[in-house]
Amino acid sequence: LFVKYNTEGAPMGTDTEFTDQDRQYIDPTPDFEWGLTNAFQYHSFDLNIFVRGVQGSKVFANGLLNLDSRAYLPATNVTVGSLNNEFGQLPNISTYWLQDASYARLENVTLGYTFNKIKRMTQLRIYAVARNLFLLTRYNGIDPEVNVDGSQRYIDQSYYPKTRSFTLGVDLTF
Repeated sequence: LFVKYNTEGAPMGTDTEFTDQDRQYIDPTPDFEWGLTNAFQYHSFDLNIFVRGVQGSKVFANGLLNLDSRAYLPATNVTVGSLNNEFGQLPNISTYWLQDASYARLENVTLGYTFNKIKRMTQLRIYAVARNLFLLTRYNGIDPEVNVDGSQRYIDQSYYPKTRSFTLGVDLTF
């Protein structure tokens, strides 16, 4: 059902037909992007943290549109939400699938320890790096950080989410 509005913007009821008068432009670009980085050092230990995020972005959840209906059963996997929503038939493209994609992501954490003046070396540093540790968002799809370039801008379609990775390293200075 599509909500119909009068010229003052008040809802007049619902209809199953969608016309050009029902179209509206919603800007999907973020209101702002932000980042916070910090570096700490205590004796020979060092810690670097980088958090970044987006506020006010909108993403069309095309993956959920395709998986959030019982109409696809039993031939296709569906989401758990499809068992509880009202979509018994194939859902239509609408603003129902346009979701807030604001998020905060712990992008990078580096913890290191430096040994000074070891035989034949000026310095030895051992460190561990963790990337993409966690994501805070209300977005219902896999990852709110979708493609923002090209023809599929701000559409969650076949987007592979960022992976979490861990790295151990050694820096030697002679």
